[in-house]
Amino acid sequence: MNGKQIILRTEIIIRALITNEACRLDKVASLLGISPRTLQYYFKLENSSFSELYDKARLDIAKKYLTDSMLSIGAISERLHFSETASFTRFFKRLTNGTPKQFQKITKQK
Repeated sequence: MNGKQIILRTEIIIRALITNEACRLDKVASLLGISPRTLQYYFKLENSSFSELYDKARLDIAKKYLTDSMLSIGAISERLHFSETASFTRFFKRLTNGTPKQFQKITKQK
């Protein structure tokens, strides 16, 4: 497998695991059948990182929940393994320049 395939498979695994358990690099590497160090090597080759993919997956799933579900922001925060709702809000705002509530309000109006 090449670096791009490893990264794609990593993203798929993260998305499969993320709402059921905290997703860690060592767990994903184990599921891929490689060492964590080898997985980090592939990330470096592709100018990426585990945390980058993890954050992207969390953000995409958060947006889906905010748009398509009746879950509270607190419940979404818990499902995505944030220690508290405020941490989730800071994360969301850092990546989107808006709060989850603002995003939800905008998307529900459409």
